[in-house]
Amino acid sequence: MNNYYGPDDNQYGRPPHRNGPFPPPAPPLRNPYKSAIRRNSNMICVGLVLIYVVMFFVAYISESLLDVFLTAQQRTDLHPYISDLQDLAIYVFSFAAPCLVIVLGIGVPGRAAFPMRRPKASLMIPALFFCLSITILGAYLSGMLSIILEQSFGLVQKPLDFPTPHGALQIIMNFISVALAPAILEEMVFRGAIMQSLRRYGDSFALITSAILFSMCHGNMIQAVPTFLLGLAIGYFVLRTGSLLTGMIIHFANNGLAILWDILFSPLPVEIGDSLYLGVYALYMLMGAASLVFLLVKHPRMFRTIPSNYPLTEPQKHAAFYITPGCIAFLVLTFFVVRFSFVW
Repeated sequence: MNNYYGPDDNQYGRPPHRNGPFPPPAPPLRNPYKSAIRRNSNMICVGLVLIYVVMFFVAYISESLLDVFLTAQQRTDLHPYISDLQDLAIYVFSFAAPCLVIVLGIGVPGRAAFPMRRPKASLMIPALFFCLSITILGAYLSGMLSIILEQSFGLVQKPLDFPTPHGALQIIMNFISVALAPAILEEMVFRGAIMQSLRRYGDSFALITSAILFSMCHGNMIQAVPTFLLGLAIGYFVLRTGSLLTGMIIHFANNGLAILWDILFSPLPVEIGDSLYLGVYALYMLMGAASLVFLLVKHPRMFRTIPSNYPLTEPQKHAAFYITPGCIAFLVLTFFVVRFSFVW
C-alpha cells in the first residue's frame, strides 16, 4: 500500500497524508523574545497597579488615624501641615514598595536599576534648562488638548488645586512633599526600575515606554502631555549621563521652581503676576533653545540612541508589552482614575 511517510510508517497505523508527501509542520513555539518582554510587562504593571492600591490604603489609614487622635478643630488649625505630611506618607509608601517589587520581581541588580554616578556639570546644566523649556511646550500643548476636548466632546478638565504655602515651616514641608519626595521616588520607579530593566530590549523602547507609563500614572489629562514630554527628556539625559541623579535633579528643579514662582507671584495683583509668569516662561524657552544649540555643538551625536540588536521591531516590542494581562489591568484602572479628573 502506498503512503507518504516512508516504507515502515503504516505498520504503526499512521494514515497517509492527504495533501502531499510530507507531514504538516509542527506548530511554532512561542516566541521567546516576545515572552521575555511580556514577563517584564506583567511585573512592571503589577507594580504600577500596586501604586494605586497602596495610595488608597495609606490615604484611608491616615484619615482614620487623624479622626481618632485629632478633633475637628485641631484638624482645621493644622490642615496645611497635615496635608503635606499625608502627601509625603502617600509618596513614600505607594512608590517605594512597588519599586522594590519591580526590581526584585524582574531580578535587576540594584546598581543597574539605580545608577548614581555624578553627572558632569557641562551636560547637567544645559539638560536642566532644556527640560524646563519642554515643560512650557507641554503646558501649551496640554492647553490646546483641553480646548479640543471641551469643544469637540464637552469634556471639561477639573483644575488642579495646589494651594500656596505660607510660613517658613509650611514652605519647607511643601518643598519636601511636592518637590523632593516625587523627584526621588518617581525617578527611582520610572527612570530607574522600569526604564533600566527595559534597556535590555533597546534604549529607545525603554525610553518611550517609561515616558508613557510616567504620564499615565499622573491620572489626569492636564498633566498627561507635559509629563510625557518631560519623561522623554529626563529619561534621555539619564541614559546620556548614565546617572539617575540627573533625573532627580531636573525633576526637583522643575517642581521646586513651580512652588517658588507661586510663592513669589501669588501675593501680587493678577495682571502683574501673569506678566511675571509669562516672563519666566519666555526665559525658560530662551534658555532651553540656547541649551539645545550648546548641546548640539558640544556633542554632535547628542541625540542619537544606541541601536538595538534585539530581534524584534519597535512595533512588535510595544505590542508585546501592552497586550498582557497586567498591562491591560493597569490601563483599565488608569482610565477609571482619569474619568474622575473631568467635570461630568
